[in-house]
Amino acid sequence: MIYKTIESRHAVWVSTENSFETIRANFIKKKGGSGFEKDFRIRNRFVDEDHAVSLWLPEGNMAGFEYMVEDVLAACEKRMGPAQITYIFALEDFDYDAGIRENEVLTFLGNLNLRFRIRDWAAERSMCQGG
Repeated sequence: MIYKTIESRHAVWVSTENSFETIRANFIKKKGGSGFEKDFRIRNRFVDEDHAVSLWLPEGNMAGFEYMVEDVLAACEKRMGPAQITYIFALEDFDYDAGIRENEVLTFLGNLNLRFRIRDWAAERSMCQGG
């Protein structure tokens, strides 16, 4: 398998909450939107949740997201000091600017360029075809 690294811009929120259920409750849709959408004032903006990155770090399965996690942890260290981050939520191509920095569970880290390791299908196809 051949891999390549890509970079894309994401709005990133992090949490130090130890209960996944507490974090998950922020994203449950209710009338008028989820708690996350209400708290961070993004109810009326298009949020592409199908392409969001949602990582619960205590489980440890970061396959393909290792570089992204490194980037987020480095930004946390720089902006928030040392913290035991348990959760990362990142929205691709979403420039968050509402000014609300945190709710009870999540903290907005910033609009960051993040690296991802992905499989390079084109290079593999080329290699198989003798190119």
